[in-house]
Amino acid sequence: DDASARQAMAMLLEYEGFEVQSAAGGNAALELVKHWIPDLVVSDVQMPGGDGFALVSSLRMVEGCKDVPILLVSARDEIDRRINGLDLGADDFMSKPVQPEELLARIRAHLRSSHRRRLLHQTCTIDENTSVLNRRGITEALEVELARARRGGCFSVLLVDLDRFKGINDTHGHAVGDRVLRIVAQGIESARRSVDRAGRWGGDEYVVVLADCTTSAVPAALHRFREAIEQEITLDDGTLVQIRCSIGAATYSPDDQLEDLLVRADKAMYADKAHRRTKH
Repeated sequence: DDASARQAMAMLLEYEGFEVQSAAGGNAALELVKHWIPDLVVSDVQMPGGDGFALVSSLRMVEGCKDVPILLVSARDEIDRRINGLDLGADDFMSKPVQPEELLARIRAHLRSSHRRRLLHQTCTIDENTSVLNRRGITEALEVELARARRGGCFSVLLVDLDRFKGINDTHGHAVGDRVLRIVAQGIESARRSVDRAGRWGGDEYVVVLADCTTSAVPAALHRFREAIEQEITLDDGTLVQIRCSIGAATYSPDDQLEDLLVRADKAMYADKAHRRTKH
C-alpha cells in the first residue's frame, strides 16, 4: 500500500521485462483482475481495503486466478502469519525489507512452475487427433463463459454434428474419418473469433462457445461456421467425399445451467438435421 515502495517494485519488474499493473489495496486489486488476469501477484499483508490474507482468499475464488502464484510480503515475520498465509492459498512469503535479487529469483521460480502446470493442463485438455479442445477443455471454457454471463454478460453455444459420418468411416476407413475430423476442426478454428472457444465434444460432435453473442447474432454465426465446415475433399484414389453438418444453437438465459444450454442446442441441432434430410 506504500506508494513509493509500490512504484519502486513496479519499476524493478518493468526493467526486467514484465508487464506490471499495480493497486493501492485489496479492493482495488480485485477490481483490477476483473479485466486483467495476471501471471503472478505480489501483495503486502498489511494494507487498507482488505489485508493480504483476505485478498488471497478472494483471488482464489476469481475465475482465472485460482492457480495464479501469490507472493505475500510482510514486515512481521512470525511463523504463524506465514502458516496462515500459506494455508489460505498463498504460494510464498517474503519478509520486508524485500531484497530485489531475491524477489526476482522467487518470481522466476514461481513462473517456471506455473508454466509447467499450464503445459501439463494443456496436454490434458487438447484432443489428440484434431488439436482443438477435448470434452474436458471445452467444458471448462463453457463454465468460464457461464460465470461471466452470470455477472451480466451473454454468450451462445453451437453444437455441430457431422452428417453421415458413420458412412464415411464404413466406406473409406477410419484413417479417412480421422482426416475428416481434422478438416472440420480446422474449418471451425478458421471461422471462430479470437474470443470464441471450440472443442470436440466427442465422436463427430463439436461445441463452439460464442462470447458476447446474442440471439440476434446467432444466424450469422451459424452461416459462417457452416460455410467453413461444409466442403468436398478428394481422397488419394480420386474419390470425392462430401463433408456436411447439422448445427444447433442456444443462447444463455438467466438461471441457465450448462445442461440447459446444451440440451437446447442439441434439440436445435436435431431439428436442423431433420430439416436438411427433407431437403435432400
